[in-house]
Amino acid sequence: MAKELFLSIVIPVYNLDRYIDKTLNCLIPQLQDDIEIIIVNDGSSDKSLEIINSRIGDYSDNIIVVNQDNAGVSAARNTGIDRSRGTYVYFLDGDDLVSEDLVLRIRNKDEFDYLIFGFDTVNEKGELLTAFASKYIYPKKYLRAELVLRDFLLKNFTICIGSSVFRRSIIINNNLKFGEEYAYGEDVSFFAKYMVHANNVKVINESLMFYLIHGNSAMSRITKPNYAAIKALEEVYEYLMTNGIKRKVARICYSCMISGSILAQNIRAAGNGLTYSKDLLPINIKEKLAKINFYDCLVLKKKRGLGLYLGCKILYRATPVFYFVVQFGKLRSRVR
Repeated sequence: MAKELFLSIVIPVYNLDRYIDKTLNCLIPQLQDDIEIIIVNDGSSDKSLEIINSRIGDYSDNIIVVNQDNAGVSAARNTGIDRSRGTYVYFLDGDDLVSEDLVLRIRNKDEFDYLIFGFDTVNEKGELLTAFASKYIYPKKYLRAELVLRDFLLKNFTICIGSSVFRRSIIINNNLKFGEEYAYGEDVSFFAKYMVHANNVKVINESLMFYLIHGNSAMSRITKPNYAAIKALEEVYEYLMTNGIKRKVARICYSCMISGSILAQNIRAAGNGLTYSKDLLPINIKEKLAKINFYDCLVLKKKRGLGLYLGCKILYRATPVFYFVVQFGKLRSRVR
């Protein structure tokens, strides 16, 4: 029988030869006998695998490399779960960085079901884009998973999969997987489902992970709409409703998270001059909008909730108008 370790670090890699060496530089010095790194090479066609193999050296017992055909980040993480032996599992993308004492800080937290810590966003030059401490401080009340889940669904704070540590037995016993059918939103889905089964939560209010943004503020640009997140959130809602979570918490998922996601996609669609059609939108958005509760939005999110409620419903019907507003704004900025 394979020995159970303390921590399994799962790293999905797909064509990251520009970054994976720096990621491993952060982790290899922290390896101990009861720590393993599972690198899932998801069909890379660049030099990623060559770089990974060159770094194994004397750590062949601690670094496991799994090669598979390209199937996406969710499938790669699921492969890592299947191969893991740690009491805890930590997922880190192959282009992100961690602090030099990450493993020690995790070990010092003793027993927990879920550990959350801060993260900063940085660009490719290593320059700070967003400091965790400037936006979020996790309240000391986060001792129960339900409180964490509720505040997350209310968008009172954000999580990153690389700033979370999970207990493997909860993942295995509840058959939790990352949704391979989703191009976006799989992290949120996995996290929310996991928190249904977790109890004891620990918090570190410091940045221990550094999330790389490719390019300058790439996430802030208006892009084409991506409705996968709405599908993922609806699956979360159904999971919460059928797995013993309080119905009020489940309703938050719809009235706050799904309304916010619909609003974001409305803006992106309008910004690109798109209108809704069955080809563009393979889900029944009218059905989703009908489930969004005005009371929940207003009471739980107050002024922001009113904006969510009105925004997601009005913009859905007025994408052409918003498109011209966006184009006019772009034109004015060029003139200036």
